[in-house]
Amino acid sequence: MMFLIVVLIIIICAMIYSVTESMRFKVTDYCVKHQKVPDDLCGRRIMLLADLHCTYYGRNNKRLFDRIKMLAPDCIILAGDLVNGAKEDEFEYAERFLKSLTELNIPVYYGFGNHESKFRLRTGDLYDKYIDLVKKFDLKLLRNEAAEIFKGADLYGLELELGMYKNKYIKGPVISELNDILGTPDPIRYKILIAHTPEYEKKYYEWGADLVLSGHYHGGIIRLPFLGGVISPRMQLFPHHDRGVYGDGDHTMILSAGLGWHGIPFRFLNLPEIVIITLEKENEFTGKA
Repeated sequence: MMFLIVVLIIIICAMIYSVTESMRFKVTDYCVKHQKVPDDLCGRRIMLLADLHCTYYGRNNKRLFDRIKMLAPDCIILAGDLVNGAKEDEFEYAERFLKSLTELNIPVYYGFGNHESKFRLRTGDLYDKYIDLVKKFDLKLLRNEAAEIFKGADLYGLELELGMYKNKYIKGPVISELNDILGTPDPIRYKILIAHTPEYEKKYYEWGADLVLSGHYHGGIIRLPFLGGVISPRMQLFPHHDRGVYGDGDHTMILSAGLGWHGIPFRFLNLPEIVIITLEKENEFTGKA
């Protein structure tokens, strides 16, 4: 009996801790170096925000916006899943968030995730309404298109069909499809790709992305020492991707653990995070959390 009481107490404490952890966030800094980083991009600090899922940090996200102002990045990239995409009343959150974000007078770029997908916002004309809402604000929405983020560097936003996230038999887009969707990249220019899911990391590199910015995996939700993230959105145990830095030769992917949750506020040993990426010349990577 005593054993069961102890176990119950441990479970309750773990649940309380996980909820309180979901209400805090940290800042993770990385430095990415590449020989193609143009001079105009050297030393620039990019803020990566992902997977908010209608989450608040204080009234009207005051704690979050106060930290963003203090960090003062050169630009902000939203890597998808700002909303859950199930109900139109969530648009109020997006409107309030984007209004506050753009009022900081920092360039903002937005790439959609699976929860902004037109297949998820399929009820009525919600998808078109959401796009109209986003376009009200002074930001750049990248739906399978590119923008020059700084002189000599291009930022692409990849919007995949919902089946690419859900159907386990789909192996991801082939290079010809990515060329059709995004266009053939200029091999000379430095290319940053917003790709919400990290699952197709190698395909992004093959297409030509020098730096990939992703989210979607929420850091594995629960993290265990030495083992990392426990579960993926496809319900895979101990997935290869969870959070942090991945790479292959000259290519790097930064995977954010995200700032929110989908469903109950539950994380364990897995603080939500703002990611700051500083870009420099040379072809090597260093990072610290």
